Amino acid sequence: MLDIKTEINRAVREVADEEPWEGYYMVRGYEIENLLRFMGTDSLGKVLELGCGNGFVSHLLSPFSKEVFATDLSSKNTKTHTIGLNSARRLISKMGNNNTSIFACSAEYIPFKDNTFDTVFSSYALHYLKDRSVALSELKRVVKKDGVIILVLPNFMERIYAFFQFYIYFVMKTTRFIVDKMSKKTRPSDNTNKASFSLSKVREDYKYFPFPGPHGAYKNSAIEMIRHLPFKWNQEFESVGLKVKRSLTTVFVPYPLLLTLSTRITSITSALFKPFTRICGDKPLVKYLGYNYCVILQK
Repeated sequence: MLDIKTEINRAVREVADEEPWEGYYMVRGYEIENLLRFMGTDSLGKVLELGCGNGFVSHLLSPFSKEVFATDLSSKNTKTHTIGLNSARRLISKMGNNNTSIFACSAEYIPFKDNTFDTVFSSYALHYLKDRSVALSELKRVVKKDGVIILVLPNFMERIYAFFQFYIYFVMKTTRFIVDKMSKKTRPSDNTNKASFSLSKVREDYKYFPFPGPHGAYKNSAIEMIRHLPFKWNQEFESVGLKVKRSLTTVFVPYPLLLTLSTRITSITSALFKPFTRICGDKPLVKYLGYNYCVILQK
């Protein structure tokens, strides 16, 4: 088994500038480690990753794969939460992956022949698509008959935790603004250093107030929470002819909420919950309370 902790530390050391947010390597590393342990496989064969982001997950999958084809949209786009492929190219190069290739493509059109891949993998990407049936049909098309599609998806629990995270951020920002305003009052007046506060900017950032805004392609957070219920995800898979072979969660810890406070707190909590996750991550009912919902699908 790949030493995930070593790879996390190496990524922080060698490609820290490619980390999209603080704690990303740690969180994704723990998730992939737990997923591979649940699967109990030493070989994923020829792998396609859809929505590779900065390429770190492709890097972690590469020792278990014959080949990895890491794909995403080519250019940065904040609306689709896409960071562009240049980051993935740099990370893969610096981390020394010799069996990983990078391609630009969308989920709705995958430029590979039918029955090409042993494993198709996607992590936290499908909820950004308005029409997922086209993407799921494409995943089904390019995976081999005896292959698997592995999806790591946001669970409905994520939206519940997002409510608390939203207010922690709100309080922190408000407190910072008040402290800044008060500190400026104690200093000599300087027109060039006035605190910039735009009511229109606040309205834009908190237009869904008093609720958090949706993270995916949904009208609001309530709809998103309902659409992310495990049985709703399963209905989407079944509608395109995909069978759920296995379902589980790889994390119970609400890491975005904890990362708001401290990466150290997140790391300690994740380590403490690791035994519980490995024991209960695939158990009936309990697995549906995880932060994410992972499925292994077949044609």
